[in-house]
Amino acid sequence: FSLQRQYLPENQIYLQPMLQVGGYTSIGGTLGFCFGRVNFESDCLWGLSHPTIYWNKVTGGRPEEDELAPMYYGAKFGYNVFTGTRLRISPQLGGGYLMVSGTMSSCYAVNGTFGVRFDYAVANHLSLVAVPEYSFSITESDTFKRIAETSSKVKGWVKGFNLRFGFSVYL
Repeated sequence: FSLQRQYLPENQIYLQPMLQVGGYTSIGGTLGFCFGRVNFESDCLWGLSHPTIYWNKVTGGRPEEDELAPMYYGAKFGYNVFTGTRLRISPQLGGGYLMVSGTMSSCYAVNGTFGVRFDYAVANHLSLVAVPEYSFSITESDTFKRIAETSSKVKGWVKGFNLRFGFSVYL
């Protein structure tokens, strides 16, 4: 029992617009909920980088240009640790599906993530969020492997460090 105002209640639903920088620079949003000490969230991220690759034809001729557009869908779960009335730290494990589409090809990759979510409440229904995380590849389509071999930008989409930041609005 406490008479202090609790800015981060244990049970809540939240929406979070965000920007991610690192191997997969993107913008997107998260829908999540906290139930007691358990945290679950799902997210969708649109990649800001659209690299152009060139496909060589088996029969010869000019290579054809293809612009790749990535889209990421993911989910995470974590354990909430409250430190005071304004800060919540949540270690998280998750995974996701990266879909890459172009005019001539499409491919996919599945990855796993682990990171830590830092929530700092600035008002009763609003908090600033930072999530440093590491992403590792679980499986990749053959086309994705071939593209990643030629483009370091694409390779970083499923492997390496990322930092997400944004704000959460609690419903």
